[in-house]
Amino acid sequence: ARYNATLRNIGRFTEDYSLGVDGQAKGFTHLSDTSVRLLPGQEKDVYAFVNPPFDAGGVKDFTLSARSASGVTSAQARINVLPCYNYAFTSEKASYEICEAEKLSIPLALENKGTVANSYRMSSSGPAFASLDRGLTSLAPGQTAVAELLLSPSFGTQGDFPVNVNIEG
Repeated sequence: ARYNATLRNIGRFTEDYSLGVDGQAKGFTHLSDTSVRLLPGQEKDVYAFVNPPFDAGGVKDFTLSARSASGVTSAQARINVLPCYNYAFTSEKASYEICEAEKLSIPLALENKGTVANSYRMSSSGPAFASLDRGLTSLAPGQTAVAELLLSPSFGTQGDFPVNVNIEG
């Protein structure tokens, strides 16, 4: 997001301003300028570029300030970071048992908890007898899809076999 602030020198002398950001969004807000020199009556637009990280959801307040030899002026701003690309991935259980030479289909639910439509690429890693029935799923906000993890160990297969399901959205 981009915020615009106009800095105006209303004094009678040339002023050098040092610009800064404070508040909850400080760590992910960058200014177009960090210092500005203005003649009397001159003004300049300064931009604050707010680029929140993925996990910085919610309302974040911040203050843009300009300091000079004559004092400090500031403007308050607020950004509401929405969970546009949030999702949930669930399975009924964390571990399953299967006999050799049998087949097991495990439903895995993928829900788009974000506010925009998104496509998710699913893949699995583990033994050769484990696979997913789908690789790419597109979901509208609030929509859920079920992928099946298919297991079919051959005769004579024994042991514990971890399977990881990876999701990229």
